[in-house]
Amino acid sequence: YKITHYTQNTDGKTWTEYASSQAVGDIGTTYEADAMDIPGFTYDHSVEGTLTSGELTAGGLELKLYYTRNSYPYQVRYLEKDTGNVLAPAKDGNGLYGQVISESAIEINGYDKVDPTTASISIRIETPDDDGKVEARLNMITFYYTEQTVDIKYVVVGPDGCGTLDNYQESQLKVKTGTPKGSVPTAEPGFRFVGWYKDEDCTQPVDAGWVKDSKLTPNKTKNYGTAEKPVMGYEAATYYAKFEYDVADLTITKVGCNERLDENQSFIFTIVGDNYSNQVVIKGNGSVTIKGLKIGEYTIHEESGWSWRYSCEDQTVTLQPGVTNNVTMTNSRGTDKWLDDNASVDNRFN
Repeated sequence: YKITHYTQNTDGKTWTEYASSQAVGDIGTTYEADAMDIPGFTYDHSVEGTLTSGELTAGGLELKLYYTRNSYPYQVRYLEKDTGNVLAPAKDGNGLYGQVISESAIEINGYDKVDPTTASISIRIETPDDDGKVEARLNMITFYYTEQTVDIKYVVVGPDGCGTLDNYQESQLKVKTGTPKGSVPTAEPGFRFVGWYKDEDCTQPVDAGWVKDSKLTPNKTKNYGTAEKPVMGYEAATYYAKFEYDVADLTITKVGCNERLDENQSFIFTIVGDNYSNQVVIKGNGSVTIKGLKIGEYTIHEESGWSWRYSCEDQTVTLQPGVTNNVTMTNSRGTDKWLDDNASVDNRFN
């Protein structure tokens, strides 16, 4: 007679002979088989075909015992590579002893997968703890991730030489845990800083709360989490620091020589500066204000070539920002001669 022990295959449906033994007995005698201890398997008397005892006949006798595979827990973990921080809830599952389990790394917003992104394990036997609880300790798959990074750029917009920034780029800034340094603009002489903008045309100002004392420090703007658990972070962006020419007002005042000028008399002045030329008219003892002149040096000249009596010296002024710059143009008496040198001659007749 023969005793055969069958173990369950990982498909859960078919069986493989694990061990067998044969012996010679007496016809008409009943023989019994005892179950074995097979690691990872449990004897199951309910399996169809099980026969643990029988009477030996002339045709022989085969006793059959079946063992089902034990199920053990496994776990898939998702951790940050450098810190070991848990980035997503672990996936828990169960597999039959010896079964091959294959898993792939999941997508996690704000993080990049670290190779390998797929892994397989063969389910091993897990030993119960003192309380009889079986947990995944050997049957573990771990996927690692690194936090994504972005570049944030700061760009000067304005005339050549208008200004500088103390920081032009946040390189490889971590999207969730990074700390941007921000950027501070400095205007060159003759220019002024206008503000920070999100677009190169400088039509979309950045949020007011991002700027303090002209320094821009970007805030988190992108949701790297889920609808249930939003996690804000930084995203790649370019911010524009706008500079423009600094300006000031110039007031020109006309003053006569010793007497008040005729209020109906017009005096013409030419103002010349860097890429600037303009004329203004002042009547009598009056003044005129030119607004919005670029900071720089200007020369004021009175067109007095027509005058036979008065002259006025040119004046040069360097405009100062934030104030009204004043220039007074004063006529002085010219020579006693009339018209030109030929108009005055000696009296030869005494």
